[in-house]
Amino acid sequence: MSQKKKLRPAHDLSYPLSREEEEYHTQLTRMKLNGAGDNTTLRCKTKGQPLVFKKIIVPRKCSSTAASPLRKKRSKQIEKYRLDVSGKTTEDSLIQHSSELRKSSKAVREKLLRASGFKRPVMSAKDGSVLRTMLGLSWNKYRRQKRYLRTKGVQMASEKQERVFQNETQCGDIHIKRKRLFTEDRARASIPVGYIGSDDLPEFVTNLLDQYEQEGLLTQNEQIPEDEIWIKIGGDYGGGSFKLMLQVANTTEANSRRNTFLITLVNCKDCFVNLQSILAPYQQQISNLEEITWRGKHLRVFLFGDYEFQTKVYGLSGAQAVHPCLWCKATKTQIQRAPTEQPEVPQRTLLNIKNDHRRFVRAGRDKKKAKAYNNAIHYPLFDLQLTQVAPPYLHILLGIVKKHHVLLEHECHKLDKTIAAVLVKESEVDFSGMTKPFEEFVKALKDINDEEKKKQHFETQLVFLQEDDFHSTDSYNKKRAELQDDINKTYDSAETQRRQLSELQLLAGPVTSNLDQVLKSNKIEVQAYHGRSFVGNHCHKYLQPSVTADICQSVVKRAYEVTDDHSIHTDAHDIAVKFEGLNTKYSKVHKQVSHTRPVSEADIDEAETSIHDYMHYYRTHFTESTVIPKQHLLESHCVDFMRLWKFGLALHGEQGGEETHSFVNTLKGRVLGINNDEDKIRVLMKEQLTIVSPLLRTAVSSPK
Repeated sequence: MSQKKKLRPAHDLSYPLSREEEEYHTQLTRMKLNGAGDNTTLRCKTKGQPLVFKKIIVPRKCSSTAASPLRKKRSKQIEKYRLDVSGKTTEDSLIQHSSELRKSSKAVREKLLRASGFKRPVMSAKDGSVLRTMLGLSWNKYRRQKRYLRTKGVQMASEKQERVFQNETQCGDIHIKRKRLFTEDRARASIPVGYIGSDDLPEFVTNLLDQYEQEGLLTQNEQIPEDEIWIKIGGDYGGGSFKLMLQVANTTEANSRRNTFLITLVNCKDCFVNLQSILAPYQQQISNLEEITWRGKHLRVFLFGDYEFQTKVYGLSGAQAVHPCLWCKATKTQIQRAPTEQPEVPQRTLLNIKNDHRRFVRAGRDKKKAKAYNNAIHYPLFDLQLTQVAPPYLHILLGIVKKHHVLLEHECHKLDKTIAAVLVKESEVDFSGMTKPFEEFVKALKDINDEEKKKQHFETQLVFLQEDDFHSTDSYNKKRAELQDDINKTYDSAETQRRQLSELQLLAGPVTSNLDQVLKSNKIEVQAYHGRSFVGNHCHKYLQPSVTADICQSVVKRAYEVTDDHSIHTDAHDIAVKFEGLNTKYSKVHKQVSHTRPVSEADIDEAETSIHDYMHYYRTHFTESTVIPKQHLLESHCVDFMRLWKFGLALHGEQGGEETHSFVNTLKGRVLGINNDEDKIRVLMKEQLTIVSPLLRTAVSSPK
């Protein structure tokens, strides 16, 4: 019988186990684990809390090199250990797990998320700029948005990084210069002017082209020479500020606000004296642009803008002058006749405008005699050839459509007065659906007509008055005097009422007033505070065949509704036919020239024929109306520009500049909290340049 071994006392725990004790320990541990239910837990009784041991398998292969099934098996084991350590429920295990993750550094947590396959949203400085741009947020509102996104686990770039990126998108530094300029009340004041590229416009343009190239946005149209980049520079006043803008034509959607860069911004009118001061930094630099190359390509500069801006840049009196045209020396009288019916008109050039102005200066600068010098009252601000000045087709469109509608209103107004004269003769008139001024006008005419009838009745009595019908000569003479007195009274009454009768208001008649209702039904609005003109999109609608037919046929329909007079029906039909023909012919012209597509010689010849047909129809059917300068530009100069540059007029036009006015007005909400006027200009320009930057073009879609 073996001798029983004695173990060392329990309180002596500092000494290592002997070899014999190690063997006992190993044997006993295996026996205890085999007796455990999960084969991993070893419990030892004590006088207090039991000692609990968990079996851990020491790996022969690291997890970094282990296969996926083995890693999954190890994960289950660790999860069991965590459950034993944290408590008895799964919730306890989750809390313990999150505590472990929080204890790790941010870099370790990010690494764990990436390694585990979870993609945490990360927004770079560019992504943040895109988000702020799309939502139209000021920096203050954007900060609140970022705080919210961070609570949802989105990792955001710092504001410093985003502002650095914003500066990179601008291709240059924004400078604010104060200048003495005329305000709207004609007083001089120190006004801040925002510039970008004023010190080095060629550098700004080359940086911009680099960004376009980087984003793959430059295109090479077959009609643009391969060794040329077309740059458009233009200006316009609108929304309380003057803006000088720049566009690159070698892009898709070249003439849009997304491709329009604000290089000058100032809150003042664009009178010539102001323009002379504002544009001074660019006078030489625009000429320098055409002397540089970018990656082996020459730059060609075009000028766009409304007609008023263009004539001011070249020092002319404008559209109201005796010589109203920027491209030729035709007078207002000469443009009334077709070009084929008069001697050839001398063309303007940059050189002869300068010569005309020098003669004007030598003669004493008397503006009353400016017509003798072809209205060249100022020296041109830019040395840019007139062949590179784009006809302002958008404003040509606005002017011609307004002219057509004004003529239609006046023709309908004449018809309304004829209708009033017919209604006067009717015993009862139904004024429902008619305006109050028209009803009062008809009633006043009716009163005058009644007085004239009385006068005719008294005159008839006087003619047939016979002395034999009276007992005495005195009775006869007395009656004759009474009739003559009645005639005089009714005549005076009728004349008094005629003098007091107000002229029928232009839009008060039943036919004319109905025109506005027809326009509204076609979603066309007349700009009441802008001379009853139309916006560009509404001009497009106005010229659509269905809309034109609806407007013209409404004249006939309304005439039939208010009277049965056959002559009025005939007049209404003639008006409808005449104006439908006018708008149809111009609509054809509009479709052929108002686009950005390349054009062939055949396309240009077809457009030229359509323009001549339209102008011939206008002169033939509207003999009492004048040809306005914008019709002259269409007839004499638009085709020449298309023939020279082989594109529709919209490519070089001013549509993008006009859109920028409303766009900048929406951005003004972001500077409401800024009191300093210089900072307002700087922030507005920075925001606009960021939004239209080529670096964001591929990420931000234009709003519909």
